[in-house]
Amino acid sequence: MRRHELIGLFFAAAIIISTYLINYFYDFVSDIFNPNIVSARVNNKNDIDNNVDKVFSPLYVTTSKDKYYRYELVDIKARYQDLSQQPIVTGELTASVYKNSKIVETVGRDKEIVLKYNPKLEMWTAKWAIPWSPELGEYQLLVKASPDYPGPVLTATASFEIMGKNPPKRTKGFCAVLLEYGGDITGKQIIGPDGRNGNWNNIIQWVKYTGADAFFMLGGETETYNSKVDKENPFDPNMIRAVAKVAKAAKKEDLDFGAWIMSFGYQGKNCEKVGYAPSMGYNISTGKLYPSYMHISLSDQKRFDDLLDLVKKFDSNDDIDFIGIDYIRTGHLDGYELADDVVRDMNIAVPEDWESLSSTAKAVWFAKKIKADEDEDIVEQWRWWRAHKSATIVNRLIEYSGTKKPVWVFTLGWEHGKQHGQDPLMFTDAGVTYDAVMLYEANQVQFRQVLIDWKGYISSKQVNILVGESVDVKLLDSPYLSPPEEIVRRTLLGSKKITFGGMADGIFWHDISRALWGRKGVYSPREWFITAGKSFSEFRLEKGELEIKTSIAAPKKVYFNNAFNIVVNIENQSLREIRNIKTQIIDNPGIQPVISEVITPYLGPGETKALNFKISISPELSKLRSQYMLAAKSEWNHDQKSFDFKYVRGSKFYGSKE
Repeated sequence: MRRHELIGLFFAAAIIISTYLINYFYDFVSDIFNPNIVSARVNNKNDIDNNVDKVFSPLYVTTSKDKYYRYELVDIKARYQDLSQQPIVTGELTASVYKNSKIVETVGRDKEIVLKYNPKLEMWTAKWAIPWSPELGEYQLLVKASPDYPGPVLTATASFEIMGKNPPKRTKGFCAVLLEYGGDITGKQIIGPDGRNGNWNNIIQWVKYTGADAFFMLGGETETYNSKVDKENPFDPNMIRAVAKVAKAAKKEDLDFGAWIMSFGYQGKNCEKVGYAPSMGYNISTGKLYPSYMHISLSDQKRFDDLLDLVKKFDSNDDIDFIGIDYIRTGHLDGYELADDVVRDMNIAVPEDWESLSSTAKAVWFAKKIKADEDEDIVEQWRWWRAHKSATIVNRLIEYSGTKKPVWVFTLGWEHGKQHGQDPLMFTDAGVTYDAVMLYEANQVQFRQVLIDWKGYISSKQVNILVGESVDVKLLDSPYLSPPEEIVRRTLLGSKKITFGGMADGIFWHDISRALWGRKGVYSPREWFITAGKSFSEFRLEKGELEIKTSIAAPKKVYFNNAFNIVVNIENQSLREIRNIKTQIIDNPGIQPVISEVITPYLGPGETKALNFKISISPELSKLRSQYMLAAKSEWNHDQKSFDFKYVRGSKFYGSKE
């Protein structure tokens, strides 16, 4: 071949190679700035299996499903092949997710995650965590394959959808009284609304007294110190029998009944007695793990199977209307035995020898990252993963049991639950009907922050929320109000402020055992139950669902043993005439009404009547406190009730004026 022909051939080859490089560089840049323009085909989840043998492409990418709920992990799979259609097992594959052409950070602030080669599947895989409270709709997945030898960088995309469930809304607000008692309640003597001791039926009478719609009761708990509890019977059989008995009594009183289960929480320090693996905590000073004294590992299959059996049992009982799940979480300071699963699912960078480490060593490394190093990104990934795990467990309990009954969960208030690995949106997508937000275990300052956290996160349309406070004189602190006044204030404020765009769907009052035997302070059980009645009345009035408002006008300070007048106003807030309204002054300690009851024959639409009562106060409580509860209750239509109360201060000079 002549010299000039060789030169011409060289330039021709150079032009061809230059053209290829220009086209390749254009595709590469386009993929970065416009992920909708790609150099490989757009795939769906069936492309890899159906098309790889029909039309060759060096890079296929897909997701395991077309649609994902917010509690799920997006499962990414890619097939990366050479020209002979053999899998390429070296190089680097990364994935990014876009929404409306903008990149979406996953949990932990990662814009890009790394795929790993799975020799069993002969594919590259990774999981992408859906961010907290994401925008719903279609997302685009872009995978980029970079070989570790000279060659083209390939890209391919797939689409998937993030969706959320819309919970069914009740037409009316919902009010529930709770009983959290670890044992057989049917064996206890209990004081009733009439002031006399009686059997367990007084529980139902107290619930009726408040005007509640429903009674929720702890029905399944593992107490390792209970002699009747073992591996075959992890839940106290006496408690389960008590649930059936109390549920039947509640239905006879036209109350809805719910039973809840302590799911991954237990009482005692012998988790192994019932065959469970404990959740593991971490001691920073020693660098060692220790078993939690009250949490079972979320990965324990036996515990899940036992929970499922009890859910099925409650579901089969026609007297049980609701099924509840409590302690569906790890503790705040444990769960580190789950390290290997978290690292894999959340794409956390680990030491090169990770796979050779023992499970204990992995847990210690992970715990140190969270507790000692306080790695913000890993902490956030840990919180999200636990919320994902908890919601997945709830979804499996609902699906595997086949229950069609409404299921509720208890969610801790801090940072809308995520501090302890809970998320109301994830729970809703998992099939939960009601999220019962625990406003308690918080002082005055913490309570305000809880409301800020929730209202800044969800709307009233996204989740069915119940809010509740607990009888607890230590934590119901206030510079101005007594604990009974404060529990009402917090419950009602919580119902109004917990979400943006509307009120809570219901409220609950926690709980009967605390009002009878707990940290009730110097206040009588009846005073605490009156706070439930007033909370329910005010909530229903805010919802526009109560016809009559009862309110007391009384002096703030009175003299012992000297009669004084109070006015109880009853206001008809409906458009119909209401007949035979019974208004009474409630028999509270130290209160001595001259006339205790008035019957109003009728009250016209919008009409208000002022009822006068003469009262005196005896100094029997003066050594304990100087405040006395004046309470009134109106009843009509057999089951409609409206409460109000006020505290008055008695003079220290018995029977004389200052």
